[in-house]
Amino acid sequence: MYSKAISWLTKKWKAVVAFVGLVSTAILFYLRAKGQKKVLEKANESHEKENQANEKALKDLAEGLQDIGDEEAENIEASLREHSRESKDLEKKKEDFVEKAAEDPDLAKNLAEKIGARFVENKD
Repeated sequence: MYSKAISWLTKKWKAVVAFVGLVSTAILFYLRAKGQKKVLEKANESHEKENQANEKALKDLAEGLQDIGDEEAENIEASLREHSRESKDLEKKKEDFVEKAAEDPDLAKNLAEKIGARFVENKD
């Protein structure tokens, strides 16, 4: 029986070598595909983490911009209120000044002294 196997191998040695080569190649492809699958899984996992980080960054950016916009709107409203109040105060001061000036007989003399000019009295 042993001699029959050797005889068969010597006649069919090319087929045996081809079969061994084919099986070896199939095993190598299987192992390589298995490794590539792990690499792809890691790449997908990394990609998912990156997407989550980008989404969080976009969300944080949108919230930050909204906060800045809200704060600016509040600042503008406060400035407008302050301006309105100051305008009313100034208008009141002007009215008081005009009333006081209308009643002051020495207004021209006082203004001339304030600005450093010489006051000339009108002799009517």
